[in-house]
Amino acid sequence: MSQIDLYYREFGHGEPFVMLHGNGESSQNFQIKDRILAKHFKLIAPDTRGHGNTPCGEAPFTLKQFAQDLYSFLHDNHLNKVHLLGFSDGANIAMLFAMDHPELLKSLILNSGNLTPSGMKPNVLKAIKREYKKLESMVQTKEVKHQTALLNLMLQEPQIDPSELHHINIPTLVIASNNDMISRQHTEMIAKSLPNSKLVFIG
Repeated sequence: MSQIDLYYREFGHGEPFVMLHGNGESSQNFQIKDRILAKHFKLIAPDTRGHGNTPCGEAPFTLKQFAQDLYSFLHDNHLNKVHLLGFSDGANIAMLFAMDHPELLKSLILNSGNLTPSGMKPNVLKAIKREYKKLESMVQTKEVKHQTALLNLMLQEPQIDPSELHHINIPTLVIASNNDMISRQHTEMIAKSLPNSKLVFIG
């Protein structure tokens, strides 16, 4: 069923706890051998398409495609009910997934997600645009093209209307740092749009 095989790391025992990394990162960003969590959960950290040890494949390089990849991954691994944590773009993928497949989730943790690129603070968005233009002016090697595609994701996606979150009644924890790259007001809007959420700012 899956269009691509996602590389993943797994550790621990218990209910499945899937962890989605951010843009340009990989499953290595998670300490899946956390002894406390691993006592209670089977920690599963996949590499998103075009990240870490997972190839780009031929499908569109979009967050919606990544969410479809996640659905195929869960199906292929017979994971019917999972706890899902997403960081940054991982949180955005998690929201897109939850909108289409809430029945597959027990809980949701959204760390530093955003509904649109404008949810990022202006200085952050400006820096990404500047780096994107710089890459466009360089010799288009395979690596440069890939880095450009990663930045383009952040500039163009996601495009989620807050009203699309209203039907997600999964217990959800929305987390952000007090010094996050996402504006505080935007994070508050995400939490407010989810009917069964708790909002926490840390740091």
